[in-house]
Amino acid sequence: ASSGTALTKEQIALIKRFTQNLYLCFDMDMAGQNATKRGVDLAIEEGLDVKIITLDNGKDPDELVKEDKEAWLVAIKEAKPLLDHYFAKTFADFDASKLEDKKKAAAALMPLLAKIQNEVEREHYLQKLAGKISTDERVLSEALKNKYLSKKTQPVRLNQRFGQSQKDDQSSSRPSKDIIEEVAERIIGILIKFPQAVKEFESQENLIENLSSEKAQLVKKVISLYNTKANNKWFDSEKLIKHLDQEDSSLALLSKQLLLKLEGDYPSIVAGSFNDEAKIELENGFRRLKKYQLQKRLAEIASSMKEAEEQGHQDKISNLSQEFGELTTKLMQF
Repeated sequence: ASSGTALTKEQIALIKRFTQNLYLCFDMDMAGQNATKRGVDLAIEEGLDVKIITLDNGKDPDELVKEDKEAWLVAIKEAKPLLDHYFAKTFADFDASKLEDKKKAAAALMPLLAKIQNEVEREHYLQKLAGKISTDERVLSEALKNKYLSKKTQPVRLNQRFGQSQKDDQSSSRPSKDIIEEVAERIIGILIKFPQAVKEFESQENLIENLSSEKAQLVKKVISLYNTKANNKWFDSEKLIKHLDQEDSSLALLSKQLLLKLEGDYPSIVAGSFNDEAKIELENGFRRLKKYQLQKRLAEIASSMKEAEEQGHQDKISNLSQEFGELTTKLMQF
């Protein structure tokens, strides 16, 4: 269950390990419908056989399962293929005599047809659309080719190690290590400029441990220096670097480099007070690092599950699958 949120690449990859069939049933509110659409885009690009479960009387899935299990089973049995579902919705109030209705129908369905990987299936629905709007199929085929397929980016192909993409880090949902290093450098630069940010860093111990060793060492040193001063209210950036110079020249050099980089890249942060843009940027940085940690762990679980499957360790697979689901839920919150 996706709780009204869009399916993720990781979830699609996990599903593909066990089946090519995907049944979707979301809450009947607008958020649920939008989530269906977002998840569907990725599912059909991955070649899954997607069907939509439609519930009568506006009931939500959890309500129906609790109140009438048999009705839920019937709804599953009567689930429609994805494109048939969208055709039915598109043509529910369609007027074949109106040119505007024909244009709207084509605009709604053509992007979906472009995402279908199977050419036979795509051709089937293209013929169906042409018949519905009384248009030559060749016209639609040419429009599909020129307007959608030519501009369509290559679909994300999830390989046999679920949770991984064959695309490079630049286009992957997981940020590259360089980007994460840049975020880390920025938030540490803020700490050097505004040592009072120590309080925010103290509550992020897990994030600090995952920084590169030298950066983690610098953060811990700044926290230690700040907390050991009898009157840390006057402990500003200049005094911090002076203390670092006296105790560890390599950390002092790193702090100067990060502060200089912050001044060059974010002059407005440096010019303001900590409670202005700096604090907001710091919170955003922590958030991005937390998200990266989750993505990194998901990739590790993917590798471990593949190894466990090869060795036939079913208990380990079950535990890893549970952790994978829990972390995916957390990742959706970002």
